[in-house]
Amino acid sequence: MNIAVHCDGTTTLGLGHVTECVALARSLAHRVRGRITFLMQRGTPGATLARGAGYGCVLLDPAVEDRELAAWLREQVPDMLIVDIPDKSAGYYQRLMAAVPHLVAIFDDGHDHSGLAHQVVDYAVDQRWSAVGSDDTAELRGPQFTLLDETLREEAAQPRDVPKLCRRLLVTQGGSDPFRLTVKVLQALARLPVRQDVVAVVGAAAEPGLVQEVESLIPLLPFSCRLELAVEPVRFRALMREADLAVTAAGNTLYELCALGVPALVVAHHARHQAVAEAFARHGAVRFCGIGTVVSVDRIVEDVRSVLDHTPIRRDLSHWGRVLVDGLGCARVASVLVAEVEARCASS
Repeated sequence: MNIAVHCDGTTTLGLGHVTECVALARSLAHRVRGRITFLMQRGTPGATLARGAGYGCVLLDPAVEDRELAAWLREQVPDMLIVDIPDKSAGYYQRLMAAVPHLVAIFDDGHDHSGLAHQVVDYAVDQRWSAVGSDDTAELRGPQFTLLDETLREEAAQPRDVPKLCRRLLVTQGGSDPFRLTVKVLQALARLPVRQDVVAVVGAAAEPGLVQEVESLIPLLPFSCRLELAVEPVRFRALMREADLAVTAAGNTLYELCALGVPALVVAHHARHQAVAEAFARHGAVRFCGIGTVVSVDRIVEDVRSVLDHTPIRRDLSHWGRVLVDGLGCARVASVLVAEVEARCASS
């Protein structure tokens, strides 16, 4: 089977779309023989991540990306094209659907995407669209289809101890942190009597200026803080697992923390992430502080204070996070996709 994956990871966009596509590609590779090729903008951190995961990449010129993508699809005609790029028009998806036998589109907003692909995967917690399988679109909807690496599921199944004393704090704002919110969160923690060891993780797509700013801030903090840069997925998983509390954005890391049972507070990047965080908060799975560029340091201070030394709250966050996200999403999605393509090939 010839599978193509079109996604991107940039300083502005972050690396979440690439991370989840790499996870899905691994799950597909476990279930079917064939070739998996990533189609990505050249010169981006996302392309580096996909190649580092062992996948071949066709690098597209951003200035003529759509034209080069269309030409490659005409020449290669993959059995399946997976697209995970936000904010594309209906016409964009419909052109791709006409170009390949099976188009899979990935979303996380809970909206109506019928008619945009042969298969839609939308893992948003709150689904605002109730129709399933409308028109010619099959749909997999809900957080049970969250695209996390399958290796997470064994850890997600292990009992999680939420200690009475919170010992380790993890601060992370995704692969790029385009709004420099790591600095704001650390400044908020500096106004609390933090006795915990703090680990701040700055991702591979972050601008050098952010790294320098965090490095300059750390010696001034009144608590122990270690900075880790561009950590590999296995190392980052270990940092999450070791944390007793995390302050995170509302991207893929939030879903991983929930699957691992790590209590989390969310400082969102923008309105789309706000919707994600509010949905998790309504289910009791996170404490939502607000959009980072708008929320005050005082609000972050009070929200962290309300959770940090309150074991019952952290236990509830841990429990409900795991109820929402069980780490089996990639396995579910990959099994469905392979079955559908194999059935179509058998009938043709």
